[in-house]
Parts: sequence; C-alpha cells; structure tokens
Amino acid sequence: MHELNQGRESTQANYASRLRELTREIKGAISALERNDLKEFQRHLANQEVMAAEIGPNLQAAISAGGELRTRNHSRSSAGKDLYDAGLELAQANRTFAAVLKRLIRSTTILSALYQSSAGAYGKTVGAVEGRRTLSCEV
Repeated sequence: MHELNQGRESTQANYASRLRELTREIKGAISALERNDLKEFQRHLANQEVMAAEIGPNLQAAISAGGELRTRNHSRSSAGKDLYDAGLELAQANRTFAAVLKRLIRSTTILSALYQSSAGAYGKTVGAVEGRRTLSCEV
C-alpha cells in the first residue's frame, strides 16, 4: 500500500510540475502580448497547445486523486497539496489570459471601427476645426 501511495505521489508531483510549466507559458504569452512580440506570442501559444495535449488525457484522474488525499487525510500529502496549488495557479493564469484577450479584442474592434469610419478621409486635407479633434480608445 505504501508503494502505491508513493507511485501516486510521484505521478501527482509530475503533473504539478507540468501544470507549473504550462502556467509559465501562459504568463510568457501575456508578457509577449504586452511587448507586441508576435513571434514570441506564437511560440508560447504553440508550447501551450503541445503541453495541454500531453497533460490533458490523464489530468482529471490525478487532480481527483489529489482531492481525495486532501479530504481523507488532514495532514495532506505534499504531492497532493502541490498538485492542488499548481491547479489553482494555472486557473488564475487562465483567468488573467482570458481578461487580456478580451481587452485586446475590444481594443482591436474599436481601432477597426475608427479606421473604417475615417477611411474616406485619408489623403484629404483636414479643416481647421477637424484638425483639433482627437480620438482615443481603451488599451
């Protein structure tokens, strides 16, 4: 039984490590967006897809086992707690990434609308009153 628990803890520790790597990739993608570095963003996104495909199929079983260890044993195994904490970190990074993408889409939509509404005015001379008007958008 002790060997079974060690095997389960080893698996959970491995998944926790992979989840933390995935969290770092998400944070790297956010950072690349902040720097407007498309190549770096694409690299982080591709790494996320590969890691998610590797982790995904058996992750739910490992998380469930970690939760069982937490509820049955008040002392909580370190591997189960580590897996649970890594899952929380990943969830927070995913929420942050989703919020950044939502703001990015909204800003892009606004810029696109501004461009389309004034597309006919490019190349024409701007009158004195219109020259003082400014446009702004949320970024």
